[in-house]
Amino acid sequence: NYVRVMMTSPASTELSNNDIAKILLTEKKALENISLDNEIVFSMPKILLVGNSVVGKSSIFNRIAGQFLSEVSPIPQEYEAFNKTNWASSMTFIDSPSYNPDKLNPTLLKHIKNADIVIHVCSIGASILRVDKQLTKLLSNIRGDNRSHIVALNKCDLYIGESRDKRVEQSRALLKRDVIPVSTKSGEGLVDLISSAINNLPREKSSSVLYRVKQFSQQITNEETIASRKLSCRKIILESLKEASNIGASKDPSGARLLALHASMIGNIAEQFKYNEFHGVTPYSFDSYKSFFFNSVLQALKDYIPRDITASHAIVWTESIGNYAIEYFDKLTNNVDNSQISAQIRDIVYNNDK
Repeated sequence: NYVRVMMTSPASTELSNNDIAKILLTEKKALENISLDNEIVFSMPKILLVGNSVVGKSSIFNRIAGQFLSEVSPIPQEYEAFNKTNWASSMTFIDSPSYNPDKLNPTLLKHIKNADIVIHVCSIGASILRVDKQLTKLLSNIRGDNRSHIVALNKCDLYIGESRDKRVEQSRALLKRDVIPVSTKSGEGLVDLISSAINNLPREKSSSVLYRVKQFSQQITNEETIASRKLSCRKIILESLKEASNIGASKDPSGARLLALHASMIGNIAEQFKYNEFHGVTPYSFDSYKSFFFNSVLQALKDYIPRDITASHAIVWTESIGNYAIEYFDKLTNNVDNSQISAQIRDIVYNNDK
């Protein structure tokens, strides 16, 4: 339950609901593949979900976890397990057995006392029961901190309009505290629930979690950008290959069409890599790198223009240079070794010619 936080601040440390929603909507497998650079260790806050039977507590937990971890049943069960999930490498959510006022679970009482935030899950369909009132009182007696006690009113998708509003207000009045309407079926309210948990943490823990969640969200965006860029670049190369297949010595004796094709392809690939994504690379220097790369390609190809250019030449050169352009712009920094780049481009052209 310990994670590390990067020393370097993300581009923006202000957390939005979109950041939380992005994490909730990302597949669990993709989340597990995200790795972050870490330096400072901190203990992840514990967020405990408690509630009566059949209120959807475990459904909320599973939805937040992004996978089926806790048993879900439409009838009361005697589950004793405490299931845990690490959310966004920043908080630990804990699902607990159903609260039974007639048979208090000592382990549950310990978790209630030690949790950083307790989310009390009620059901709008069953209205507020005596058990919910008793649990509210118990939480208050044990914790004595209203700020860290959050109420989630689940199954709000069962009602609409005035009927729903009336039940929400009744719940607030009976429990004498605010409630967050949620629905595990539609996902409504889960972002607000997690946001409330973060904001109601002690300041030092809240700031660490905000920092980490923002970093996690940005990494998801980066992964999405990389995947989208990869698809776009491949499409650019495929379109260029179609034109390259029509290029031969008889149709392009001067090699002008081939050079124009490569100029367009390299320019379109470069457009997929925004200059401000590279540390220390300005718009001016980015354009300079782009020009240098194309001029290196131009020089290497010019050595072959007097010779017969076949469609095979055009296709192989186009694909190899397109793939190398992707690698070049992906790794671009101010420390690019220009002589090495030129040499590698010459090798691509010469070796493919052979």
